[in-house]
Amino acid sequence: MDELENLRKLHLDVAIIYADYYGAAMEIFLSPEQFGIENPLVACCGGGGPYGVSETARCGHGEYKVCDDPQLCGSWDGYHPSEAVFKAIAIGLLRGSYTQPPLATTTISCPQITELGSSVEYKVLYDLRHGGCRAVSPSAAATAPFVLLLCAVVLLNAHVVLCGCYKRIFSFGDSIIDTGNFVYLTGNGPSQFKELPYGMTYFNRPSGRICDGRVLVDFYAQALNLSLLPSSMPEEGSGQFENGANFAVLASTALGPDYFKTKYNFSLPVPYCLDSQLASFKKVLGRIAPGVDATKSLLGESLIVMGEIGGNDYNFWFTARQPRETAKQYLPDVIGRIGAAVQEVINLGAKTVLVPGNFPFGCAPEYLQGFQSSNTSDYDATGCIAWFNDFSRQHNQALVQEVGRLRSQNPGVTLIYADYYGAALEFFKNPKNYGIADPLLECCGGDGPYHTGMTCNKTAKVWGPPANFANWDGVHMTEKAYSIIADGVLSKQQQQPLSDMGSFSHQQHSIPMYLVLVSAVLLLNSTLGLCGCYKSIFSFGDSIIDSGNFVHIAGDHPCPFKEPPFGMTYFKHPSGRISDGRVVIDFYAQALQLPFIPPSLPEKDRGQFPHGANFAVLASTALPPEYFRRWNHTVPMPFSLATQLEWFKQTLHRIAPGDAARTALLGESLILMGEIGGNDYNFWFLDHKPRELAYQFIPDVVASISSTVQELIGLGARTIVIPGNFPTGCVPAYLSAYRSGNPADYDELRCLRWFNAFSAAHNQALTNEVSRLKAQHPGVRLIYADYFGAALQLFRNPRRFGINDPLIACCGGHGPYHTGATCDRTATVWGDPGSFANWDGVHMTEKAYHVIADGTAKVWGPPANFANWDGVHMTEKAYSIIADGAEQQQPLSDMGSFSHQQHSIPMYLVLVSAVLLLNSTLGLCGCYKSIFSFGDSIIDSGNFVHIAGDHPCPFKEPPFGMTYFKHPSGRISDGRVVIDFYAQALQLPFIPPSLPEKDRGQFPHGANFAVLASTALPPEYFRRWNHTVPMPFSLATQLEWFKQTLHRIAPGDAARTALLGESLILMGEIGGNDYNFWFLDHKPRELAYQFIPDVVASISSTVQELIGLGARTIVIPGNFPTGCVPAYLSAYRSGNPADYDELRCLRWFNAFSAAHNQALTNEVSRLKAQHPGVRLIYADYFGAALQLFRNPRRFGINDPLIACCGGHGPYHTGATCDRTATVWGDPGSFANWDGVHMTEKAYHVIADGVLNGPFADPPLLHSC
Repeated sequence: MDELENLRKLHLDVAIIYADYYGAAMEIFLSPEQFGIENPLVACCGGGGPYGVSETARCGHGEYKVCDDPQLCGSWDGYHPSEAVFKAIAIGLLRGSYTQPPLATTTISCPQITELGSSVEYKVLYDLRHGGCRAVSPSAAATAPFVLLLCAVVLLNAHVVLCGCYKRIFSFGDSIIDTGNFVYLTGNGPSQFKELPYGMTYFNRPSGRICDGRVLVDFYAQALNLSLLPSSMPEEGSGQFENGANFAVLASTALGPDYFKTKYNFSLPVPYCLDSQLASFKKVLGRIAPGVDATKSLLGESLIVMGEIGGNDYNFWFTARQPRETAKQYLPDVIGRIGAAVQEVINLGAKTVLVPGNFPFGCAPEYLQGFQSSNTSDYDATGCIAWFNDFSRQHNQALVQEVGRLRSQNPGVTLIYADYYGAALEFFKNPKNYGIADPLLECCGGDGPYHTGMTCNKTAKVWGPPANFANWDGVHMTEKAYSIIADGVLSKQQQQPLSDMGSFSHQQHSIPMYLVLVSAVLLLNSTLGLCGCYKSIFSFGDSIIDSGNFVHIAGDHPCPFKEPPFGMTYFKHPSGRISDGRVVIDFYAQALQLPFIPPSLPEKDRGQFPHGANFAVLASTALPPEYFRRWNHTVPMPFSLATQLEWFKQTLHRIAPGDAARTALLGESLILMGEIGGNDYNFWFLDHKPRELAYQFIPDVVASISSTVQELIGLGARTIVIPGNFPTGCVPAYLSAYRSGNPADYDELRCLRWFNAFSAAHNQALTNEVSRLKAQHPGVRLIYADYFGAALQLFRNPRRFGINDPLIACCGGHGPYHTGATCDRTATVWGDPGSFANWDGVHMTEKAYHVIADGTAKVWGPPANFANWDGVHMTEKAYSIIADGAEQQQPLSDMGSFSHQQHSIPMYLVLVSAVLLLNSTLGLCGCYKSIFSFGDSIIDSGNFVHIAGDHPCPFKEPPFGMTYFKHPSGRISDGRVVIDFYAQALQLPFIPPSLPEKDRGQFPHGANFAVLASTALPPEYFRRWNHTVPMPFSLATQLEWFKQTLHRIAPGDAARTALLGESLILMGEIGGNDYNFWFLDHKPRELAYQFIPDVVASISSTVQELIGLGARTIVIPGNFPTGCVPAYLSAYRSGNPADYDELRCLRWFNAFSAAHNQALTNEVSRLKAQHPGVRLIYADYFGAALQLFRNPRRFGINDPLIACCGGHGPYHTGATCDRTATVWGDPGSFANWDGVHMTEKAYHVIADGVLNGPFADPPLLHSC
């Protein structure tokens, strides 16, 4: 440690971090249970004995044994830790508990780790365990790189906040990423790229890109929360390029025209090359960042994308039918020129350079047509020209070696090789996985082979939706293909070269091997950004989100918010915000890929506000000043919610004149209604007026907010977020002003009990009003944001966020709670605000979500250890926690058995139009407006109970519904079922059963036609087998009900097509009962195999009929692993061990379910090929459920094979689940509810696997 301290003093600009492996490991041995490790001193792989090792056998040698689950052991082979231990050590290092200084406090640590407990993380670690851990050599497992690999895996699957790692992108290349330079060069001349169909997909007009929509660099920009990069040439002499610039030009080469002319007497069609692009870049750089220091600073914060470049050096040669072998001779020169360009930008100051490889050009339609061959050996297994692809691989291999050389030469620079070849090959090998029928056909062209024979222009033929094609115009790819490649680069993990991975080769583990923007920088964990659901944000409120209006009003008058320390954290200067950095609205804007929302007043009469405007002003109230005069009370500012609304309407009239324009604008906008109302009480309380009287204000404050919301709805708003009040009893200004010697005045958090109760009363009234408004406006998305609950995390569990005392202010005086002085340039700043939770008493800080080392020398530490800044406002850190903890579901009990104690994921309800969430589990931005579902008891949400009428029925009584609804809900479970989780993730209310409102319900969000005991095949089918099913309802019955309903709620072809085009159809699970009734009646098992083709055909014909009616997205689930169901396990108990698999499930029945699923999967594939314009998603319920049986403890389940509600028989069977049955414990610790149906907990796990992957293709949340 002393030596490290000496080194730090010698190298002030280097982050030298001591990693305490001893302490991190010792924590595991002292408290193994908290890491899920049962045997910390036992080896998994070895010769047995008390410690799992022996002198006669060791792992891999002799008669060694391997334990069932390495995750339960502390050691792998007696010498080296297990993966579970490495994981725990990695988490300790990443969160900072065992690094000095904390890893995430260093400037290179861009991702802010919030939670390391997601199901995705465990899935990856589980895959590594089975595909990686046993393949690791003992020497490799012991090395630090293995721990770092695990760190990378954990980081990749943590919830990551994109913290503005790169402020700009500068890119070079050819037509693959040209965003307009070539079109600019053509001037007024004709060009097919200036006309449709170019740009038809995303921009709906030609954009200068050689594609139907976005190209690769666009996806990189969006993932980094940057606007799309402008092409450099139109603004080369004047543009400031705040977010970077794109220098790529169509037809550019790495080597210049002079090279080919001089050396090979060969002329290129255009004069643009890497040299000319670099010359333009340096010219721009000299203008926007003059001087060496400015240039280095700018490039140090930028991402450089070097290509793809070099492809045209070969393309022009080959298409001119020049000798192939000659191209191999100049390949080293192409690589050398790319390497020299990379070195040149490094010398200028670049710190991160992405160097892409070449594509598999042998798969391009123009090559396939131009080099057609009758010799089958000229083609590879994908139908591509083999020698072309071999050449691309040679180029890429040479480029990989060059990148390796540059890395060793430039150790302080992050050089990333992006394997475009491997990423692209994914959809040539498995096109159906991506909804592509034939990847070798171009979308826009002629009638020739591969759709070639005609240039793509306004007269060419577009063969279908570009999203169904990989190739756009014979040479360039579609937006869909670029999206897949970009996703491979952005969200997969592999260091390059492969030798860097030690013994982890591509064959040894299952992590996809596309090179990515690692440096733990672009780890998005799911997809690219948040889909631009909202184009604008318009906000109202007070100082909590004021981003400059008050400072504008102050004009030339002195104002503390105009001076440091305000703005010191993020902006490095005062920004008009009442905080040390960003405020809540800024995080929402960034999450929505919007720029920061400007304050409205500076541009009140002329601003166009393309992304929205912020009307919030410090000290604003919900009620107008005259209201308080009636109470003989004066508020300090004249601005109320009515004032802000008037400003908004004036602005709206100017920027969107007319009803149509206004409605269109607001329909695409997010409205943020506050927080507002807090000051209506604050001014009263801090003036020490009678507290109890303030309760009389609450109805009027809430009514003011409500009337504003309704007026906005009348203007056309469709999504409004309505935040509640904060826990004001925890605010330093209150704690100081109302200090008490009576302990009863304080709650367990040391906050003032009375004031928190008052805030809760306001929030309850507001929540009730929001519920009323929701019922009154069913077509509007009204989201209550629980700021109280989100903020309370900081006070309940401060150390989780690195906060020592959340009740003291960061910026202020030396009084109690650091109050006693206004936060201004003369105040005391008690440390770095980046380590505080509270900024100035009310406004919160941005928080990096990592745990920092405890115990500084000072009693009052840096601001990230605080929730409050100056006695009134919170720190930026606290704001960050609120913004990132915001989730839509509400109330808190909506999280079902996933309680706050069981998960560290914040359970606070805020802003999830899944759009505003930075974690990946929820989020479709309203892709589907309705869900219509078919099935049986797995998703029946009340139809059977309706049919039962007044007859007795166990599902009408407890314990059914005990977990979530707290009463029977018509579902055959303890709580929610799968469809409920889909609805919540899609921001829809629970889907009602169809039968109670069969003849009159309008079903604005869809309807559920599923009925308990339904079959895919009709009852008469089984009569042929001398078999009777207990219920007359089949898939055909449900389909008939659906068509009758459809005819009533969407009469006419146009209405029906429109409705179904915006709906998600859930086809089951259905078909399980066709087998269940047969098996549980103990009929001959083998005969059931004969049902499978007919069951699958029934599902298929229903799907096709729905497609014919207009359905465009249908989820088709498979069957469950019925061999793991307690009812089967009890009915078919066997004394023969061979009848059971390694999970203790009945082998035969699981094999049967797998056979059904295989037949269904094959049929779905056939239907996909038949209906390329329809999204058919197979949901692997078998695989998703199997997680629960393979690794139950991961989900908090003790024994997945026993029922929660039942009798005292084997597997807790022997009694029907009803009010007299035994409930054996908390349903959240069981996978099975009643012997047949699963618990809410199990359904949640299955739904998550379908929503986020990997148990649906594509995952449902990525399907729109």
